[in-house]
Amino acid sequence: MRIRDINVVNNMRVVAAEMITKAKSGHPGIALGSAPAIYALYANTLKYDPKNPDYINRDRFVMSAGHGSSIVYAALNLFGFNVTKNDLMSFRQLNSITPGHPEHSVTPGVDCSTGPLGQGVANAVGMAIAEKHLAARYNKDNFKIIDNHIYALCGEGCLMEGVSYEALCLAGTLGLENLTIVYDRNNISIEGDTLTAYNINVEAYFQALGFKVYVVKDGNNVKQIASALARCKKDIVPTVVIVNTVIGYGSEVAGLAKSHGSPLSDDQIEKLRKTLQVNTKPFEFDTDVKIKVDKIVRAKTKALEAEYALLKEYEKQYPEDYANLMGQNELITPDFIKEFKKLPLENKASRDMSHDLLQVVADKYPNFIGGCADLASSTKAFIEKADYISKENFAGRNIHFGIREHAMGAICNGMALCGVRCFASTFMSFTNYMFPAMRMAGLDNLPILYIFSHDSFMVGEDGPTHQAVEQLVSMRSIPNINVFRPFNADEMKAAFIYYMENNAPTVISTSKNNIPDIKSDVDMALKGGYIISDESKKCQGIIVASGMEVGTALEAQKILIEEYKIDVRVVSMPNIELFTRQTKNYISRVFPQDCFKKIVIEPASRNGWAKVVGKDALFITKDDFGRSANAKDLVIEFGFDASQVADRVREYIKKN
Repeated sequence: MRIRDINVVNNMRVVAAEMITKAKSGHPGIALGSAPAIYALYANTLKYDPKNPDYINRDRFVMSAGHGSSIVYAALNLFGFNVTKNDLMSFRQLNSITPGHPEHSVTPGVDCSTGPLGQGVANAVGMAIAEKHLAARYNKDNFKIIDNHIYALCGEGCLMEGVSYEALCLAGTLGLENLTIVYDRNNISIEGDTLTAYNINVEAYFQALGFKVYVVKDGNNVKQIASALARCKKDIVPTVVIVNTVIGYGSEVAGLAKSHGSPLSDDQIEKLRKTLQVNTKPFEFDTDVKIKVDKIVRAKTKALEAEYALLKEYEKQYPEDYANLMGQNELITPDFIKEFKKLPLENKASRDMSHDLLQVVADKYPNFIGGCADLASSTKAFIEKADYISKENFAGRNIHFGIREHAMGAICNGMALCGVRCFASTFMSFTNYMFPAMRMAGLDNLPILYIFSHDSFMVGEDGPTHQAVEQLVSMRSIPNINVFRPFNADEMKAAFIYYMENNAPTVISTSKNNIPDIKSDVDMALKGGYIISDESKKCQGIIVASGMEVGTALEAQKILIEEYKIDVRVVSMPNIELFTRQTKNYISRVFPQDCFKKIVIEPASRNGWAKVVGKDALFITKDDFGRSANAKDLVIEFGFDASQVADRVREYIKKN
């Protein structure tokens, strides 16, 4: 029997649906509808080696519609990746490598963690930018070692989310011809027909963004899909292939919203098998199907032999570039860190200190790029000696993200997944726009440096819309996001050192206000919290502060000791989480039990501080919105002047 493409597709459909039914959880609708497009990608389009899934020049595929994970896992199993039948049977189960939504660090062959709709589209844009940058940086006249393509499959849900528009608009502006979006158009969402909420001319929409548009009217026609995808690789602009599909195809609930997220029953699975003429055992592929696909995979791996040989020759002729591209150079050595600590850095506004150190990091990391949401002149986050990336110049290292905080965050995630380090910057109050992307960076533990300036009501006249309140505690609550609010040059160095040594998503919160010229110790700052000024004799209270408010605390300490004869120590706390991970002995030295009266000064929400100082502490914090006024007036109005702080501390200690 001659196995046609549709026979393979139908076998994939059944396996994907069986996974969901066994798990009693999942989304069969998109798995059944998008199967032909997924097959066309893996069989006819994508460049990959299942035995070497991390090959540097592979094509990347992002399942932006991450709820369709089961069809991706079925494809990975069929096309030779290390995803077994048992893994398929363990779909959505504890400790399996087939989680409910794709996770790149969990499943071989998954290039990107997806789930929140729209994120994957923006991640794909970031990947396309990163690959264009790496090609411009590392390719030579006789060595085109980076020439891959990025594909993302999405549905209406991804395109409804604003982040996709933000990212696709930048993709069109940059002319990312190495990017193709595959739009699985079934016109159904959870609540029913999408026309009730998404009635636009999608073709015109993409054309307006600068994309070339291909439409495949029959979503079951693999040849037409593959042909459109092949043409995309030859275009000189970003492309979209719109595939008209039927959600839940082949099942009793085909075309209905209920097929989106409700597993098929066992009876419905049997009827699906009969309709699609699939006669295999559960979770298995027909022998002839496997023979056909094995032949396809062998041809793909054979075609890569020339690329592997070219890469080996590149390594011989350009060993330094090769090592940098592959991330093999040991850049952050103990000697470098030692010298970094000694760097001359003037105590000034923390945004200016971060700018100076950013230049050092950029010089150290050849694959370090990033930018701002149109605020580089204010946040100071840019690389001085580098150009801006443009359609004509992808060798630049600065990026004009435009006023697109959410897309900036998600694009950086995509770039980081392709092996570059990224920085992203905006005002602290605008970070709410990018929290979904930051959360994904925390989930994947991506080496992204976030520099967020104007971090308090000291912004002044711009008013409460620009004055951060809840952002610090929100970011501190995201797992794996490491938040620093440095006071002086030593603490700023500590924040950068943490980022470099841990390869982890790191936030540096900065201000535009100058700080007093007070030195401390980098190593102590790396503990997250430390005594910056001890009591003179017997501790009667401990003032804890972060950022520029450490200066206020030190002024208040002087007033308390000299005028009120109240002996207090001051603790600088640039990173709460880092401090809480220290030994009990160290924490008890900073906060001795016989000095239990504690005071927190931070111009942000008090939430999160109780785990450090206890709920009975005095909180000189900002738990409501600010106002539009001169910054000096606001300091007095909100009780953050050193003399006001001293008076409140005096009253608190006397009462307690």
